[in-house]
Amino acid sequence: MFKNRALVTLTIINSLFSMAGLALVPIYALFLEDVGATVLVISLLTAVELGSKLIGTLVLRFVGDGFHEKEYMIIVSYLFRACAWCGLIFIETIQPLFLIQIMLGLGDAIGSPSFSAIFAKHLDRGKQIAEYSDYVLSKNLFGIIGTVGGGVLVTAYGFDALFTLMSLIALFCAGYIFRQPRTLL
Repeated sequence: MFKNRALVTLTIINSLFSMAGLALVPIYALFLEDVGATVLVISLLTAVELGSKLIGTLVLRFVGDGFHEKEYMIIVSYLFRACAWCGLIFIETIQPLFLIQIMLGLGDAIGSPSFSAIFAKHLDRGKQIAEYSDYVLSKNLFGIIGTVGGGVLVTAYGFDALFTLMSLIALFCAGYIFRQPRTLL
């Protein structure tokens, strides 16, 4: 594992955040069916998320490098998704889901390139593949925990409990990154 504190911080926090998101992935369609979404509507919701991610990434491509403190973009991306996941608690019809999908797409559009840029900046020469591999191993391990844990949580307590936990994890991750010294990242 890393000796580089910035990479350790980025790896653990983003793996924890990914765990929260992956807790929903295998069972999201079941939730959507519960609020009346058909297969076509689920496909459209996914397309809306990908479209907002595409447009958001395109905009970020032109303005992102102008931000001095890129870790703030990671924080904003976590907050976007925390709000979206929390919003799922209040969903009773299909229409508001489109707004939530846009928020999720924009959160990813802001967060993914920003995270990758910061991570790449801290890679140690000659250890890039090993350090990226450590990150991917961590993210996948946390992902396994999230996917199984999400199913267990929903089975025992319902979707609202999962959405609450996901939102809290995202808020914790945003707060943790915010509290780090700016010189770290």
